[in-house]
Amino acid sequence: MRKLLVFLIAVVFVFAFSERITFWYMGSETPSVQKMKAELINEFKKEYGIDVDWETISWDDAWNKLTAAIASGDVPDVSMVGFTWAASFYYSGATLDLKPYVGKYFPPKEAWIPGGWASMVGNGHVYSVVWDADTTGFLIRKDLFEKAGIKPPETWVDMIVDAKILQEKLGIKYPILIPLHGWDGVHVYQIFAWQNGTDWFTKDGKKAIINNPLNVQAISFIYDLITKYKVMDPAVVEYSGDEAMANIYNGNAAMTYVGGNDVYNLLFQYPDLKNKIAFVKPPAGFFGGPAAFLSPDNLVVFKGSRHKEAALKWIKFLSEKKSQVIYCSAVGLPSPLKAAWEDPAFSTPFWKGLWENVQVGKSSMLIPAFGFAENTMKMAIAKINSALSNGTYSKEYLEKVLKEVNDKVQREIDRMSKH
Repeated sequence: MRKLLVFLIAVVFVFAFSERITFWYMGSETPSVQKMKAELINEFKKEYGIDVDWETISWDDAWNKLTAAIASGDVPDVSMVGFTWAASFYYSGATLDLKPYVGKYFPPKEAWIPGGWASMVGNGHVYSVVWDADTTGFLIRKDLFEKAGIKPPETWVDMIVDAKILQEKLGIKYPILIPLHGWDGVHVYQIFAWQNGTDWFTKDGKKAIINNPLNVQAISFIYDLITKYKVMDPAVVEYSGDEAMANIYNGNAAMTYVGGNDVYNLLFQYPDLKNKIAFVKPPAGFFGGPAAFLSPDNLVVFKGSRHKEAALKWIKFLSEKKSQVIYCSAVGLPSPLKAAWEDPAFSTPFWKGLWENVQVGKSSMLIPAFGFAENTMKMAIAKINSALSNGTYSKEYLEKVLKEVNDKVQREIDRMSKH
């Protein structure tokens, strides 16, 4: 009896005092996510003996919930965040600089795709660890290209030529559809800047160059597809990625930029699309090369965590090849870990095409003023789109708006550099 009592006390003691961390996941509880979550939690517990309380939060609520948690001091141990948020949380003093843990708790720079690593670092710090490589890439209706006897475009000029052939041979009124509404527009502006060999900031992040000639040329080209070449529907100023995919599905358009996750989910609903669409390498601009938009989801550790060692082990576990394959294949997001792409799970045409985009993917520069720049550009796009809709758009107006944006962003960069 005494031995049994001692055993029961020991069991209760272990259960009561086994280490447990909290993890906030941003997304939704689909069946595939539920399965993935259970598998990762169980595998981690087997390997490290640590429990994980996994809370799923919608992206719509994520920012407010995180900022409220930081303000109250009641933070999770680890959280998934949009990579641009990571720098903001770090500079607010809420999260750890993970630089000391490179190579120990997660792989070094060379193990990640370039855009994945870039999403983690800035100003000599490692703000977060990349978990996936959510990519807005170049998608075509492969079957329509084949029917018209043309190849995917390699340059912006090719895009125009292909679009004209699709108009003439297949009667597609607007073969190109690039969503320009809201955040989709912000991402497209960045994609075309990179494709034309420029960015929004100088490499040191100290100067805004949003209105430099290459940026003006890149953004002008987008609107030229509507006004000059007439190969893109003016309605794109109100289109998001969902509308873009609807037109691709219906065959009303043959080229677009869309998130890989959106396409992955769509293929479950419409399996007949499987052999009709394909991600291909994005075209190059006049002065640059191919580029896609990486918007990774990253992981941060909060300074307020009472289980920092366990939190770091959780990040280490999620950065391993096996865990990457489990997570990324379940949610339809590319892995930023190069080794993960050796797995058969990523050998299908869908993943191979997306890999073409991931390899040339770029992520936004992580500087303290980036959030301000992004929101300022979003408002500017609304003004430019409005001018197009009411017939007052011109290149001169575009240049004026971009100069206003550049001046505002530069003032914010200068202000933040003083703190």
